[in-house]
Amino acid sequence: MVNLAKDDQEKKWIKEKAHVVPTHGMYGLAQMLKRIGIDVINLVNYALDLHEYQYNGFEPGFSKYTKKEQVLEDLITVVKETKKAIDSHFAKYEVKEVSQRIDELLKELEGGK
Repeated sequence: MVNLAKDDQEKKWIKEKAHVVPTHGMYGLAQMLKRIGIDVINLVNYALDLHEYQYNGFEPGFSKYTKKEQVLEDLITVVKETKKAIDSHFAKYEVKEVSQRIDELLKELEGGK
């Protein structure tokens, strides 16, 4: 991914910060990942919407959400899409336990729908 950097400053950021991405850098990192075949842009958009909701609640003009059910639906989407990304891009690593825990979380979340 470092090879995709546009300049030395971006290379430095990737090496030092990409593993702990600040909120304002998530979309840019998602765009970089897409260029190497890992498309998580929609996932990041959902996550950023939920982050915005965390700060603003249901405040008109600040949140895309008007009901708790909408928040829950997007939260479930984020969990499912994260699992898909892990399964498809990190299958060579032992992620069985992570996958099982995600399944447990989904059962719990979907039971609350």
